[in-house]
Amino acid sequence: MCPQMNEIINEFKKLKIGFVTPWRIVCGNAEYAARIVEGLREHVVIEPIPLNFPPFEKGHFEKLVDQINDSEADIIHIQHEYVFFGQTPPESDRILFKVVKALNKPTIVTLHTVREDILGLVVLPTVFLQNFYRVFNILCRSLKLKIFLKINENIARRLRKKSPFFKAMIIADIIVLHSHVSATILRNIHPELASKIKVIPIPIATVPNDVSNDLVKVNGDIWLMMMGFVSDYKNHVLIVEALAFLPPNFKLIIVGGLHPQDTKGTKYWCKLLEAIDIGKVEEKVKVTGFIEEKNRYFGALKLADIFLMPYKEVGQSASAVLADIVGFEKPIVTSNAGSMFEYRYGLNTMHAMVIGDTKSPKRFADTIINVYEKFKSPNNLHLSHLKNLKSEISSEKISTMYMEIYANVKLKVL
Repeated sequence: MCPQMNEIINEFKKLKIGFVTPWRIVCGNAEYAARIVEGLREHVVIEPIPLNFPPFEKGHFEKLVDQINDSEADIIHIQHEYVFFGQTPPESDRILFKVVKALNKPTIVTLHTVREDILGLVVLPTVFLQNFYRVFNILCRSLKLKIFLKINENIARRLRKKSPFFKAMIIADIIVLHSHVSATILRNIHPELASKIKVIPIPIATVPNDVSNDLVKVNGDIWLMMMGFVSDYKNHVLIVEALAFLPPNFKLIIVGGLHPQDTKGTKYWCKLLEAIDIGKVEEKVKVTGFIEEKNRYFGALKLADIFLMPYKEVGQSASAVLADIVGFEKPIVTSNAGSMFEYRYGLNTMHAMVIGDTKSPKRFADTIINVYEKFKSPNNLHLSHLKNLKSEISSEKISTMYMEIYANVKLKVL
């Protein structure tokens, strides 16, 4: 960062940022927001403006707009997730556009979910037009001629430019994404937005010194730990099945519980219990429930021997859970989901995590054992890359990146 920008950032330390986000509720985005705000409060004044889960009362978003416009914030920073603006992505996009359009302040939008299938949708205003386009699309693809495919893609791109999502992003001053994978998807579908996109990783959590915990770990046990919501995409069942191929002292500890807003959560919970019962591993699986107190949560994580993240691809821009665990300098085995790669682009951080084969419980178990054995060496490659990562993606460095964005946005309106 240039010296001039340092001076500008210092000058704007009294900036007031309206952080439009889920706040102080059981929610991954709320946890993420709390961490970002903790780092930013040393540099700017933060005014949280809460987002809520549906169902929404009549006039909910009009009240939200009034609250934002009446605030003393200099800049508005929206933490976007589809569920906080509507029941479906098309409805969410329409409401997001109305909200952003009605704001009277500079606006930054952080996109937490970036899915090609959703961004690539062409949503038309009437059923007739939607059905006509669907038939036209099928016809072009069935002909399999390059010229028709090109015509179809050009039409689709023009129609996407009329979408409420695109219009909302055009109004926004900056679009923040947490990973280069997400940035590439957004740029490919909406190249006109490329100049607005900034990639800022989720900062690595600082592990508190005064951690405490209520968990009892038997001497000699090896704890495989998964964190957060017990949701289908986390793929706990794979690890339950992998226990059959691991030594008897390897135990699965799930630090988390059901998401209160996950309508499919109970169905997945039943699936998880079925896998535990069929595998006869009741004594090898423990679910702690949510640990809300930060020191106790990190105290539980400190007992892990290996962290596991065999997540399915759901379009997460990045993973706050992954940011939580890097600081413990323990082995991390992940899936090949896009959100698992963001910390691995540097030549000195590329081996901070290891990918396991999520299609095979046995092969995933083999990876767990292999990584665990390698970590017994104090000079192993994975450990050195984890240490590098802690230094490069610190809360202080990420806060500086946000400050640079806020300063640039403020300068545009002066």
